[in-house]
Amino acid sequence: MTRTLKLPFIRGAVWLHSVGVLLRAAFRRFVLASERYRQRRHLDELDDHQLADVGLTRRDVARECAKPFWGA
Repeated sequence: MTRTLKLPFIRGAVWLHSVGVLLRAAFRRFVLASERYRQRRHLDELDDHQLADVGLTRRDVARECAKPFWGA
C-alpha cells in the first residue's frame, strides 16, 4: 500500500511567496522613485557655477526636475 502525503499548506505558501515577491518589487520601485526625487531636488539647489562644473545648464536642470518622480 502506498501512502500519499497531502500538503494543503503548499498552495498558501506559493500564494504567500508571490505576494512577498510583489511587495519587494513595489518597495524597490518606491525606494528608486524616492531617490530620484531627492537627487532632482538636490540638483535644483546647485548654483550656476556648480552646474557648469558638472556640465549642466539651468535649462537641463529644469527639464530634469519637470519629470515625474516615477519617471527615469
